[in-house]
This record gives sequence, structure tokens and C-alpha cells, in this order.
Amino acid sequence: MGRRATPSSTSGPEAEQSAVAALRVTLVGVTRSGGFYRCGRYWTATPVLVPVGSLTEDEIARLRAETMLSVEDLTAENIEQLRASAAAAEQAG
Repeated sequence: MGRRATPSSTSGPEAEQSAVAALRVTLVGVTRSGGFYRCGRYWTATPVLVPVGSLTEDEIARLRAETMLSVEDLTAENIEQLRASAAAAEQAG
């Protein structure tokens, strides 16, 4: 097993806002079953937020290298914005 990944190690308030807290992983390729396994997880076209600390550095590298997946870095600020947008959409209806 590899070493667990940690958020960026820079310091200060700007670093806290810009440190990668999670990855948003989405299947972008076509499969017969609608998804596939990579790094012990089943990925589909539904975006999944994965905390950086739950993956090893090797797993993050493998996910990024996988052409069937879209992997986007999310900061804590990005995550809060996504949650606010989802809550607003749910209230709208």
C-alpha cells in the first residue's frame, strides 16, 4: 500500500482556501455496464467527491492517468459552493 495523500502543505489563509481537499471523479468514457472499477472503487457518470486523505498518492496518480475518468481538484471553498448550489436547486424544485 502507498502513503496516504495529504492536502497541499503550504501555509497561511490563502493556502487553506487553495489546498486540494477532495477530487471530483466522473466517468467520461462509455462502458457496457455504465461504469467500471479503478483503485477499488466503482465509477459511474455520476460525479463522486473523494476526500484526498482517503486515497494513496499512487491511487491519485492512477485515477489522474485513467483516460476513462475526469478528475478535478476541489478546494474546501469549491466544495461549499457545490453544496450551496445543490441546496438551492433542491429548494427550487
